[in-house]
Amino acid sequence: MGRVCLIAVLGLAVSASFLMMGAHEKGSSAVLNSSNSFTDTGAGNLAHSAANLALKNITADPSWTTTGESRNLSDGPCYFSCDRVPASVNSMIQASGTYSQSSHGVRVLVQTRAPNLRSAITANPPVDTLGTFIVDGRDYDETGNIIPGQGGLAVECSNDVTRRGSSVYGGTNANGDDFAPTTTYDPSIVKDNSTFDGGFPDNPDAVIGVPVGTLKTRAMSGVSGSQYTTDPSTLSMPLSGVTYVDLPSGGQWNDATLSGSGILVVHSPTKDAIIKNMYGTFKGIIIADDVDKIHGTIIGNLTVPGDVATGNCIGNGEGQVLFSSYQIFQVLKDLNNPDLKIISWWE
Repeated sequence: MGRVCLIAVLGLAVSASFLMMGAHEKGSSAVLNSSNSFTDTGAGNLAHSAANLALKNITADPSWTTTGESRNLSDGPCYFSCDRVPASVNSMIQASGTYSQSSHGVRVLVQTRAPNLRSAITANPPVDTLGTFIVDGRDYDETGNIIPGQGGLAVECSNDVTRRGSSVYGGTNANGDDFAPTTTYDPSIVKDNSTFDGGFPDNPDAVIGVPVGTLKTRAMSGVSGSQYTTDPSTLSMPLSGVTYVDLPSGGQWNDATLSGSGILVVHSPTKDAIIKNMYGTFKGIIIADDVDKIHGTIIGNLTVPGDVATGNCIGNGEGQVLFSSYQIFQVLKDLNNPDLKIISWWE
């Protein structure tokens, strides 16, 4: 009887031991899971903090980029970078954080300017080029050097794009591939019959994403050398700030010899004002209802929002339009760009 009792007691002891071991294992697992969750959360918080540091920089300066920066915050190290997304108006922020043994990453896509400012030429009516005209969507910096892999399209148009004569197109496609201007251009750098969200901008202010009347008011103010006129012969060169040429329906500015920089608007109430036979060099954004024969150089962006192309071609001879995000950002920075917004946030 005593032996049976002993065996029973030993059995209960062994069972209790197993139960205690199981409880200990479950407790250890719970502690580990809790610890992992805590460190994962810490790493995530650091990554989001890094992304917000980058957002602060790009809010202050939409043209801002960086190959990478590290920070040591109170909870640990974090990192962020910011690159332009080619053939778009967006920048991509990548951020990460490390807490204990855990790491976490986030990506933030940010729109930095109006959606149509992603090409050398953006047009509503058909685009036709002749002669030795050059359209290059690769990104030209302040000194005229090309920044690899972050440029834009040569032409984006709501209608047909026709390259004739010895005119050439170059640009950067969505993969970041750069193409020097050629007559046999790569089709990925031209978008014809393109659809614009909300339709093509139907007034000069919509082109750059500011409230209607902003550009005319700015031009009338004279700030930063801005000028407003109904007679282009009265303009003082070089241009700067916002220049607004307010023409009557069907009005024409012929033999326009330009110099300077800024935003140049040539517009009529019926969206049919024409700038014809343009010479000289202009840096920034030109918004003209209709354009006939560019013989000079535009560095930045040319947008044509009119409904009809009445001239023979948009450019011929030795004219050229060269995309430059630098020049675009330079002329937008004083207008409190409302188009800066977060497109998506991944983690």
